Amino acid sequence: MTMLDLGAVTRTLMKVIDLSVNASPAWPPLPSPKLAVSPLPPDKLSGDPQAGLYLYHLSEDAAFKNQPPPAGNEGLRFTPMSIDLFYVLSAHSGESDAGTLTEQLIMGLAVKALRDVPMIDDGTRIGGTQVLDPAIRGDENRLRIVLQPVPAAEAVSYWTAGSSPLRLSAYYQVSVVMLEPDTPPQGTGRVLQYGIQTFTTGGPRLDTSQSVVTYRLPGETQNRSIVVEPAQVTQIGAGDPFTLLGVGLAGGIPTLLLREVSSTTMLVADANWLVKVTAEGITARAQTTASGTPTPPGLYAATVQIARQLKMPDGSIRVINQLSNAVQIAIAPGISAIDVPDVNGQFTISGVGFSPAADVTLYLGANRAEPGSSAALNPGEFAVVSATSLLVRLPAGTASKTIVPLRVIVSGSEAPPRWVVSP
Repeated sequence: MTMLDLGAVTRTLMKVIDLSVNASPAWPPLPSPKLAVSPLPPDKLSGDPQAGLYLYHLSEDAAFKNQPPPAGNEGLRFTPMSIDLFYVLSAHSGESDAGTLTEQLIMGLAVKALRDVPMIDDGTRIGGTQVLDPAIRGDENRLRIVLQPVPAAEAVSYWTAGSSPLRLSAYYQVSVVMLEPDTPPQGTGRVLQYGIQTFTTGGPRLDTSQSVVTYRLPGETQNRSIVVEPAQVTQIGAGDPFTLLGVGLAGGIPTLLLREVSSTTMLVADANWLVKVTAEGITARAQTTASGTPTPPGLYAATVQIARQLKMPDGSIRVINQLSNAVQIAIAPGISAIDVPDVNGQFTISGVGFSPAADVTLYLGANRAEPGSSAALNPGEFAVVSATSLLVRLPAGTASKTIVPLRVIVSGSEAPPRWVVSP
């Protein structure tokens, strides 16, 4: 539940406003510009239209101030620091009557957006998109948003010290944010009695997950690869490999445990995941099931259990299971083939992980495709035929031989980049 980057909280709130306002039926449709959300203070906003969410103050939360430090470590640096963050929300849309009215529309929609999600955690989604910043997911962080009842006279005083004119604003408190403490030094205890067993290496600890995403740009003959952290893997073929990086992972039998962030059920990766210890860490390959249970695309918390064997004084063997912390892994939908579009711009995408169907989102360039019927797709629509097949039709007016970027997103996890050429 701890963090050091306060910007992760700011980015989370900005995403809430961005997703909510731009999807609202009250916001002007295209070709009107989308709302941009900035972390700048009100007097620095220059975009049109633009909302500003500026962190102007923080204070220590009194309710958590006197937490005891870990046993044997009395320094305050080993205790999480709980703080409350204070934000000012404002808007900018040009210096005109119409711009001023647009600013009031922005404020109304943004205030409603923050009211509609007063508590944000790993399971909070807007339009199917997870809003909690990736930097603080998977650690049970929970943000509570409260609109401050600042009197009008007091709100005006925020502006009297500066040279900028008064701007319509709202003030929010976000709590509780726990700043990450120093890690207590670890050491082995003194053996006080014959037969006591100790681990000199400490328990297993994971730092991050890592994988390689491979793609090919249109017109090129060679694939490109990038290393991503946290890992983003598909279940195509034998499954994409990934690595869990950390320390204290050797010297035992590893077991990979997976938990979808929106679930409390822990799944055990079976032999098909090919879990093994290497010099780099724990390696495995993503599969469609674990413990006989489907593992659909989405965000997962990965934990490693290391079974270590100790020889007791009487010669017997005792197995000690040590559990690591959790790191994030994204299982993405995989695309194995894209058919050439027909004269109507209709084509099929083959792959894996296109389920659950209700959580599938597809973009054709900058346009979000609407769900339709596979029996008769309209331009700019798609249909989930099965977990391994999508039927798609290009938007009306797509010029011939246009290279259209294709994005397939399932439960907030996106497939590797692909493109399609219009007929």
